[in-house]
Amino acid sequence: MPSKLRLASILLVATLIVVAGCLMLVSKVNATAFNISLVSQHVAGASSNLGTIVFNGVPYTLPNSVSGATTYPITYNPVPGTYFVRWEFTDLGGGPPTSYIKDPNSATTEVHVDSNLILRAIYGGTAASVGGVLLPTNAFMTLVPYLVAIGLVATAVVAVKKRRN
Repeated sequence: MPSKLRLASILLVATLIVVAGCLMLVSKVNATAFNISLVSQHVAGASSNLGTIVFNGVPYTLPNSVSGATTYPITYNPVPGTYFVRWEFTDLGGGPPTSYIKDPNSATTEVHVDSNLILRAIYGGTAASVGGVLLPTNAFMTLVPYLVAIGLVATAVVAVKKRRN
């Protein structure tokens, strides 16, 4: 009789192991990857998508998108002349937000993703583009008098050439 009880116990344990394994496989098959849009925006709305976001160790130019469904490390790298202010997100899941940012005031933190969302790095400061070169506004303002002088000299040269003809 003890051997039948022992055999039944072994069969019960084996059955439980198989059921647990099947449940783990089903949960992995049903795991959802959510769409995560990566963007940046100036705190006053003056510009957008400057800098890069490093998501799970991979740098992305902006705007961009990735997919995932867990907690990931994130870092915002601002362009010269701008600085990080905070992280924000828009949860596109339709219900109460379940995603969250661990420390929204740190340029390097973690985001937990439980739905489709827009992950937004907010930055401050200003930058201007001169001939495709991104410059801080203070550098741009320093260059303005020189740019005006170059424009005046070019105009004078054209005027002298026309007068000679």
